[in-house]
Amino acid sequence: QLEFGDNVTYIASELFYNSNILNFDLTGIETIDREAFASCKLITSLVIPSTVKRVEWMAFKGMTSLTEILIETENFIDSYEYIFDGSGASTGCRATFGPNVTSIEHNLFTNSRVTEIEISNNITYIENAFYQSSTINTLICWGSVPPTLATVYGSDILSQISGLSKIYVRDEYIGAYKSANYWSGKSSIIYGVSTYGWVKTSSSTSTCTTKGVVTYTKGSLVRTIESPLAPHNVVDGHCTVCGQEILVSATITETAAGSSYGFIGENGTYTSNNQNMHSTSAIAEISTQTGCTLTINWTVSSESNYDKLYIYLNGSAQSSVNGVSGSQSGTLTLNLAAGDVVQIKYQKDGSANNGNDCATFTFTYQ
Repeated sequence: QLEFGDNVTYIASELFYNSNILNFDLTGIETIDREAFASCKLITSLVIPSTVKRVEWMAFKGMTSLTEILIETENFIDSYEYIFDGSGASTGCRATFGPNVTSIEHNLFTNSRVTEIEISNNITYIENAFYQSSTINTLICWGSVPPTLATVYGSDILSQISGLSKIYVRDEYIGAYKSANYWSGKSSIIYGVSTYGWVKTSSSTSTCTTKGVVTYTKGSLVRTIESPLAPHNVVDGHCTVCGQEILVSATITETAAGSSYGFIGENGTYTSNNQNMHSTSAIAEISTQTGCTLTINWTVSSESNYDKLYIYLNGSAQSSVNGVSGSQSGTLTLNLAAGDVVQIKYQKDGSANNGNDCATFTFTYQ
């Protein structure tokens, strides 16, 4: 076991090149210079802790007994550094990311002999990390949301992994991955982690005060996945779970992004502004910053069966206001979570008008 003193933050170039050390602890180290541990062929496990800020060219090259890599830091290499060049045991090498890592950076596994990569649930973006990584055959993705994938010369980065044969995700999110951008191109090899021997051993649901935790095990391996805190459940200005007084917040955008027409507000009443404009839609959006109960009082005065009012919640049409027309009015009440988006749309067809040719609404929330 090689350990460094508390004041050591830098490991010089080729310092341990081709040495016979069996293990080392990099805690407290900030910079690892070029080929510092290259050709250390007896080391089987490597941890790059969060203290590490910079790793130079081929620092861990040729570690041919390496079976485990744990990466707990990010943004620590430049382009084409080949830090794991030729590293990984012939029997297989698994790379795992710690929970604080949010992205996998450019060329991280270039020319490596890594065979399996576990992508932690907080990783949201993967750069061109797998260039010339033909030995990778398995990805395990713990996140509920598929990470965004970079593209290189018009191709997604997964297509660069010539040997990729299996992608495992949490069973309940198989559909999300199979339909996600670029991941969908690998839908035929996306499976649930349960088919790879992982067993969900415990699960708890998030509240506004406690994060939910899901635990999976596979033999001696344990993976713990935290969920974000849930929004407050606000009734009459207080959270029913924690009792905290909550300032309820919702914001209206009178003309939604991408729309030429919207609903113009005056004294709390919002009116569509695409009268007499055939084949157009006026769209407004209400977004919530906290959980709340939203009440919309709506009216439509239009050409029956042709010029219609719609209300959507997060893209899903609300059945009671799904294409109403003619002379009608009503009230819609929605229980919303933080981040929900309600869209109000007055859609006109290609000809004719009737009534006031508009929709109006007011809204309140608590």
